[in-house]
Amino acid sequence: MVPDTQEQTLLRQQTVLARFGEFALKSEDLDEILTEACRLVGEAMGTELAKVVELQPDGETLLVRAGIGWQPGVVGHCRLHLRDGTSEAYSIQAAGPVISTDITKERRFRLPAFLIDHGVKALVNVTILGASGSPPFGMLQVDSREPRQFTGGDVDFLRSYANLLASAVARLRMFEGIRRSEARLRASLDRQEAALETGVIGFFTWDLPSGTITADKRFARFYGLDPDALAGGMPLEAIMRHIHPEDRAAVEAGTAKALQSVDSYVKEFRLIHPDGVIRWVMVRGHCYAQAEGRPICYTGTAVDVTALKESEAALRRVNEALEARVADRTHALSEANARLQAEAAARERVQYALQQAHRMETVVAHLPIGAGLVAPSGRIIVGNPEFQRLLPRAGIPSTEPLARTEWLGWHPDGRMIAPEDFPGARALRGELALNIDFLHREVGQSGHWRRVSGIPIHGEANEVVAALIVIVDVHQEKLASERQALLTREVDHRAKNMLAVVQAALRLTRAPDTESFIRAIEGRVAALARAQTLLSADRWAGADLHRVLEGELAAFLGHEASGPQARLDGPRLVLPPGAAQPFSMAIHELATNAIKYGALSAPTGRLAITWSLDTGCDVLRLRWQETGGPRLEGPPRRLGFGSRVLAGTLRDQLGGRIAVEWKETGLVCDIEVALARLRQAAPI
Repeated sequence: MVPDTQEQTLLRQQTVLARFGEFALKSEDLDEILTEACRLVGEAMGTELAKVVELQPDGETLLVRAGIGWQPGVVGHCRLHLRDGTSEAYSIQAAGPVISTDITKERRFRLPAFLIDHGVKALVNVTILGASGSPPFGMLQVDSREPRQFTGGDVDFLRSYANLLASAVARLRMFEGIRRSEARLRASLDRQEAALETGVIGFFTWDLPSGTITADKRFARFYGLDPDALAGGMPLEAIMRHIHPEDRAAVEAGTAKALQSVDSYVKEFRLIHPDGVIRWVMVRGHCYAQAEGRPICYTGTAVDVTALKESEAALRRVNEALEARVADRTHALSEANARLQAEAAARERVQYALQQAHRMETVVAHLPIGAGLVAPSGRIIVGNPEFQRLLPRAGIPSTEPLARTEWLGWHPDGRMIAPEDFPGARALRGELALNIDFLHREVGQSGHWRRVSGIPIHGEANEVVAALIVIVDVHQEKLASERQALLTREVDHRAKNMLAVVQAALRLTRAPDTESFIRAIEGRVAALARAQTLLSADRWAGADLHRVLEGELAAFLGHEASGPQARLDGPRLVLPPGAAQPFSMAIHELATNAIKYGALSAPTGRLAITWSLDTGCDVLRLRWQETGGPRLEGPPRRLGFGSRVLAGTLRDQLGGRIAVEWKETGLVCDIEVALARLRQAAPI
């Protein structure tokens, strides 16, 4: 294909400009104009891809408004942001022509994904200007799938084309504004005409030099006049004759004042039609023409307010009738109230106790203690929610011998409380019974400790008419006191046991000298103290086996370069309180023997302590195994204090079994203790 000459290119571009100008002047559809603009510019520039990008009202977003050659989903859908750094955003911000002959060498901006998908390699775009003082409409861009050199003539053509396109956009927007204004004006006129057609507003003009009034047909209808005669003008006197005689003087005075002050006026008055019908109107007038400070012409409106006046009159009649009925009802209520007051005064003495109950109910409804009012029969007149919770029955022991009761209560010393000794019964006899603790139990239920007070309530003749019963739930307080006493006894018991163990250790310990004796005793007492500390930390609920072992072997459980000498392996297990001290003593003796003679006396020695719990029968099985220490020749010739402690604590005191094996590689000790028996023996 032979390339076009410069003259041919220029001619084609001028032809396209002319064709587009003609099209833009005829069309009133902006999208149609923009699409045709893209088609013609592509034809002029010899490319298959062209588009118009519109700047959105937010000033930050660009929309591909129209185009040719693009796949579905681009035109009318694709949006770009000025912050994205795309070629389109760069062009809008540059506000001038932008040319990129080879997009692979471009560094000023990046190509949007949809251009890359369409194989764009070069582009040129120009700004489509907006109206004066407004931001640009957008941008016209021509894209090429091959690198291309765009000439200065191409840019001049595109700028002229974009200016022509901007003019078309401005024309359509101006026409759109005119059409919207026309629509609003038409709607306003339609509303005005609709309001006038309702027949409640009439217009008039009062020409002062001639003394005539002209008005429309609605004004004429209000006054009962001939519309044609009034449209041609009628004397003021002819119109004033239709005003109600009672209102005419006030209207004339208002009119004279308006003429004198050259001001507006508003007046409501009645009209009498020729057939005798009376109508109400509200007339407003305003001076629109003056000569040397004198009014010449008044123009105004007359509104028929007959319906409003009739509604006001009807409302007044209804209000008057209502006020009369209210007065009648008030009188009747006053008489009824007087009768009720007389009846209430007659019943006041009889209802005294019940009135007291209702007053009390309001006061004590939300108290955290139980409070109730009890009649002499034992019937509970009223009780707050806490009273009903603590004492759910409907009656309590009373002064009446025939009153039945299922009351059961005990003194702290275990004696049953007689019904007549209950604080409520005592209060009904006139006694003051305060803060009496007893164990209260309903039939078939467990007991709860209560603190009860009974206060007599006297009537006008100083007779006891009721009793105020106050009940406080002290059950948890009593249980806590009992637990504290039990714990004190347990601590005392364990202290005595510990002192007995210390005494035995002192008596049985043998040593070559005083210093060795002291060290041995200190170690054994320290083991007891550690066990005591663990029991105290767990509130005497038991001692953790792992922590007992750690307390004796802490120095050998550290992470040395060659690894710890002692290793503990077993599940978490809590020793019962009665087993903690004996077990701690036994472990102390095993550890002392290992440190002095066994595996822990040599750097290469190792100690492994493993244990398990047989959950089926609650039996603890523990193995103490030493290796790597001094070579053993067999059991020692003489059993020392440590062996006696093992036997005395594990076998005799805990009822367990112990098996000791003196292997050549080190001591192995298997211990088995039934914990179930010890748990049953532990205090609750």
